Amino acid sequence: MQRPTIPANRRPPRQLRGVTPVDLTAYLASGLVLGFGLLPGFGLFGTSAPDASSPAGGLASHLEYAQRTAIEQSRTITVCPSTDGQHCADEPAWREGWLIYADTQGVRGQRDPGDELLQRQAGAAGPAQLEIDARYISYLPDSDMELE
Repeated sequence: MQRPTIPANRRPPRQLRGVTPVDLTAYLASGLVLGFGLLPGFGLFGTSAPDASSPAGGLASHLEYAQRTAIEQSRTITVCPSTDGQHCADEPAWREGWLIYADTQGVRGQRDPGDELLQRQAGAAGPAQLEIDARYISYLPDSDMELE
């Protein structure tokens, strides 16, 4: 039996022997980009409640938490000063502590019985001073902010 002849302008197909280093690098880079792009969407980063170790840093992280929660949960989240840990204070006494709650019922800036309490921060002992001239700060689901 005679072997078939291959025309001069056509080469036989090459056998595949594996992945080249260039291909491997491209696959790994694509996987990393997709992986790190999707992880925040699955809630693995940035969804936990803040750790308020210092009053000023704690308030900043709580405000960030409130804004993020308002957008993620599509509801109004309010932060207000509190002297008793249950109700909003009538005056801006932030150094006494503050509340974060879902402001879904009643008057904005007043925690009503149906409003879900999300976080509570006690006042600071020591020389830390928190001066904010607002009675409450509300974050709306469309990422707007309202304060009074």
